Amino acid sequence: MIRKPATKGKEHVPSLCFQSHLDMVCTRESDSTFDFNTTGIQTRLVEDPEYGPSVMGTGTTLGADDGIGVAAALALLLEEKIEHGPIECLFTIDEEPGLLGIAKLPTDFIKSKYCVNLDAFDDKTITIGCAGGVVRTLTKKLQPAVSTISKIEGDYTQLSVRVLNCRSGHSGFDIHNGRANGIQALATVMYKASSGIGIYLNRLDGGTKVNVIPQDCVGDVWVQTKQLPEFETKLRDAFKILQADFAGRDDDIQLDIKTIGKSLPSTDSVLSERDSHELFALLMNVPHGVLRLSALFPGKVESSINFYRCTLSSNPLELNISFLYRSASQLQIESYKTQQEAYAVANGFICSECKSEYPAWVPVLNSQLLSATKRAYAAARQSKKVSDITQQEGDDFCADKLVVQHVGLEPCWMTKLFPGMEFVTIGAHISNCHSPTESLHINSVQPFYQTLLNILAAF
Repeated sequence: MIRKPATKGKEHVPSLCFQSHLDMVCTRESDSTFDFNTTGIQTRLVEDPEYGPSVMGTGTTLGADDGIGVAAALALLLEEKIEHGPIECLFTIDEEPGLLGIAKLPTDFIKSKYCVNLDAFDDKTITIGCAGGVVRTLTKKLQPAVSTISKIEGDYTQLSVRVLNCRSGHSGFDIHNGRANGIQALATVMYKASSGIGIYLNRLDGGTKVNVIPQDCVGDVWVQTKQLPEFETKLRDAFKILQADFAGRDDDIQLDIKTIGKSLPSTDSVLSERDSHELFALLMNVPHGVLRLSALFPGKVESSINFYRCTLSSNPLELNISFLYRSASQLQIESYKTQQEAYAVANGFICSECKSEYPAWVPVLNSQLLSATKRAYAAARQSKKVSDITQQEGDDFCADKLVVQHVGLEPCWMTKLFPGMEFVTIGAHISNCHSPTESLHINSVQPFYQTLLNILAAF
């Protein structure tokens, strides 16, 4: 927390808190060797055909989420040309894994009644609420092939099959765009290709982070050498169908088939041919994507699920599949938890305890901060002083700008920790957040920052 005293004559003005988070989602292109621990982000300027000049990383996420929010807060602290009341700038950690940092905040840490969260991705909206969420992992110990066959004989080749370079993206903000899930893409290709061809599976590894749509997935299988040409042909044919299905939404998906070598699979560390085929069917059909649209905000997502991680390890064979469920309805979150527990029991899984669970941020439409933000937003977009904008003009200008975002934002916890505090979320425009094609659109930064200055002037 950094506090800046009021300028002279403004000591009586209510204190305002501007809140941002310091961590970022570290995602890179599938074949990149970039090390986030030792190397700075390699930024570059590009010309976006829709938004104009933009900043991107080079094969990695940029960190504009929430680097631009942090930068704006620091700029406010350095601002010397405006009069303002007391300012608090709160910088949190561990937002991306599930709002973990803000959840630990002492309840007397913030003095302000009003808080502007600086973690929006769309400069054309004012966020007044967001979804809650819960993370869960299902674990199942699988029977190795030795349970049905004592020995595998013949000439076998081990392959590594990988689907990579799915477009990915933010698992809340982009979940409605119909992009490929790398785990399910691989499962689909392998299921179709293994029909009529016996394969033995012993490894799967797909997805990375809880709030990222899976970009890739790899599986290791054994196939009879004499069936290898047919299996590879079927893999490529199935992949062509997958590509056609995602054309226009996810055009850069790739299939990579590598030969590991000739060897006989060990019956105690692989799934049988039947179980391998059935596992791919299971992964194809677990829930992922939009579950329900909002009745209050037509066209917006209310509830969704991100199937974000899948591993199959050997010795012993154990399957782990992990999900992030989001909903603006707390009732739906509780219902989902019950449904998943029932699914786990019915299918022989062990269901983990809920992790990173956070409540929904429920909109409050009659807040003083929201009223000031509407005037500030309208003034910034019309190059006027906020004092020249009436409340009715601000309300009218922002009538179609108010949104409840399908993401987890820190006001989720802050509404519980600080009863009576008022919140809004605004930001610059960021595209493809949480993916290697993340970009910050430069022309959106000035009106975003001017809105913050106007909010200060409105009090």
